[in-house]
Amino acid sequence: MAELLDIFKDFPIINFDTKKQHLLNIVSKRYPNNIKLHEMVREFQKSKTVVSPYEFPLSDDFVDTINSTFDEQDIENLIQRRLDDQNEELKKDYDYRVNAVTNQYNNFVRIWEVYESDLKLISKQIGNEIKTEAINQLITKLKDELDLIE
Repeated sequence: MAELLDIFKDFPIINFDTKKQHLLNIVSKRYPNNIKLHEMVREFQKSKTVVSPYEFPLSDDFVDTINSTFDEQDIENLIQRRLDDQNEELKKDYDYRVNAVTNQYNNFVRIWEVYESDLKLISKQIGNEIKTEAINQLITKLKDELDLIE
């Protein structure tokens, strides 16, 4: 098995999971007693990986920088900075998705208001009341949930 590892040692790391594992291996070998650094790398491993911009935060350049840096404090700073950057990108992504859902909700409410006013006119014309209370309750509940998320 060691021979096989020697053969593949110069191949590039090809995906985020192996890059995360590579970071853990480097930290474990170089600094086995640095608990803070181990925790940061484990946090890195557990977090979702942002893939936009390209290969962020585990670009080949970043992995190469970690490989070539031997100062423990520098590695801590590099990983912490990259972890903070990744968390910021995840927050932007989350905010974008919440904003998109809120916009869809607002569009739905505008359409529903027009539809509901048309229903009132139709109800008067046909003499039957079309009940919309259940839908209005769901709309209110959805709005409350969206407010909690924001």
